[in-house]
Formats: sequence, C-alpha cells, structure tokens
Amino acid sequence: MEQIGAPKEELSNTVGTPPYKSPQQMYGEEYTAKCDVFAMACILCMLLTGKTPKSLGILSSVNELEDDD
Repeated sequence: MEQIGAPKEELSNTVGTPPYKSPQQMYGEEYTAKCDVFAMACILCMLLTGKTPKSLGILSSVNELEDDD
C-alpha cells in the first residue's frame, strides 16, 4: 500500500500561525497527531471565546517560547 502524505523528513520544518502551533512544534520536536489536537483545541477556544489561548494567557509556556523568537 502506498503511503499518502509528506514523508517525515519534510514535516520537520513546520510552518504555521504561532497562536495555533503546538508546544511540540515550538520546541522543534517531531510532528504528531497531538499537534493537530492542540490546533483544534485552539480553534475551539477561538470559537467559544473569540480569543486565542495565547491572548487569554492560558499557555504561558508557549507564550515564553514565542517571545524568545
């Protein structure tokens, strides 16, 4: 059976909107399904509150990583 999607090597250089990037992506770790779950939770937070988790101060560890860049 042929593999669908990008090889793992191509996923190491992630691109994304910072408020929706998972801590794993910010630390440069391997992209997993957890990253997708995190992004979906951020979208749900935005739909319910009108704000990103970062703007609500929920994700202080992610906020600190973004400030270092």
